[in-house]
Amino acid sequence: FYDILGYKSFLENNSVETVTNDINKVLHLISNIDKHITNQTLRIFNKTNKKIAKRLCSEMKWFIFSDTIIQISIFNKDEEPGSKYNKWLIFLIASLCLNRYMFRNGLPLRGAISIGNFLSKNLCFAGKPFITTYELANALDLSACVITNEAYKEVETLINSCRYENVKRLFNVLVVKYRIPIKTKNTYFIKQKKREVSLSTLNLLT
Repeated sequence: FYDILGYKSFLENNSVETVTNDINKVLHLISNIDKHITNQTLRIFNKTNKKIAKRLCSEMKWFIFSDTIIQISIFNKDEEPGSKYNKWLIFLIASLCLNRYMFRNGLPLRGAISIGNFLSKNLCFAGKPFITTYELANALDLSACVITNEAYKEVETLINSCRYENVKRLFNVLVVKYRIPIKTKNTYFIKQKKREVSLSTLNLLT
């Protein structure tokens, strides 16, 4: 789940009549995110791995409406660990590309990544992961993309179980622990008295 920061303010402070070109540029940028991020993600891989990466990118789902972006990767119950960590890596790399891309274009994101079962139909979603990511993302007091403890433990276990050291190194570069400022009033860290919490975060500096 990603919330586009400044998007509501941009629309509220600019009428369609006076800044049609600017609004069209923003709408074009947002509506073509899935294609652009897929292309950005595939550039990272060499010819040997690009075929697998392309297939996994095509299986990933993107939903965009108003100032919200939802990115989904679906796992089967009996899916092999190797397939799972490949999907996780593609998901995290695509998320990193998305956050960088939006930041460069003046529309930074505030997002959260979680795991769990859900139901969806068209643009209707139901399930704990959506509630969790919405509340966690909205608790952040800066532009960042964090990962819930449950999701981090799953991907960390999968990555550490693989035999490829370069995959482990990549994961350790992609995700770092970072002290994140949080809003005073939020529905996720209800019992948290401190204004900062240590969270697994996508490393946008990589």
